[in-house]
Amino acid sequence: MRTIILGLVAWLLCALAPAQAQTTVKLLGTFPEGGDIAVPTGETVYVRVAYDAPKPIRIWVRPYYQGKEVSAGSGPSLLYRGQGELLGFFFLTKPGHVDELRVTAGDGSVGGTPEIARWPIRVSAYSNAPPVPPAPAWLARLRDEHNQAMHEQMQSGAGAPPSAAAIGLFGGFMLVFFALAVAGLAWPAWATWRWRGKWRWWAAATLAVYVVHLLQIGFDVARDSTSHNLLPFELILFGGGCVLAMAAFATLRWWERRRQAE
Repeated sequence: MRTIILGLVAWLLCALAPAQAQTTVKLLGTFPEGGDIAVPTGETVYVRVAYDAPKPIRIWVRPYYQGKEVSAGSGPSLLYRGQGELLGFFFLTKPGHVDELRVTAGDGSVGGTPEIARWPIRVSAYSNAPPVPPAPAWLARLRDEHNQAMHEQMQSGAGAPPSAAAIGLFGGFMLVFFALAVAGLAWPAWATWRWRGKWRWWAAATLAVYVVHLLQIGFDVARDSTSHNLLPFELILFGGGCVLAMAAFATLRWWERRRQAE
């Protein structure tokens, strides 16, 4: 009997532990305040939220209308831990309505960011809405805290060593960049040497376009070293375009030669 009781107690403790570790939030206020908020289109609505986060977590407050998420602008979530207040905000880019706020917390992934709260609210945004009143003191305080925390988290993130996934992603990107840049130049050059007839001219035209683009980049960089800050993406687009063109030419050439052989 004693063993059974101890087992039940242990099971209850295990069942209660996850619940105690859940992040909780409470709506403290909004700006503009009131039960029926009207703002000009594009005006920001701020939400004052108290949170209790036992572990580091990100929290999002999103507007909904009639059960569907509203297309609205908002900011990224900070990483929260412990007890405190956070500043949520959103703005409607076109006239519309909001009847509910839903709060999610987690790591940002679909499976790792469950909904933790819903709050009814009425917000209408339209062009001739009255101007918003002066902001309360808590808004300036939370805005300063938000900006300072964002700066600190960005600084700490910049100083952290890159993860294995980030290194792998960067390595894969550089491999694709190098492969497309080289293939976009090498394939038409090889085809110009090997092919005959109209296919040689098509390959030569592709090669000429790529070479002219590379020369243009060289001249631009010589005049202004910052003129092509997105050079890898340019070469991926141009090199990839040349590879696709050569693939089309090679397919058509193969098809033509096959028909002639029949």
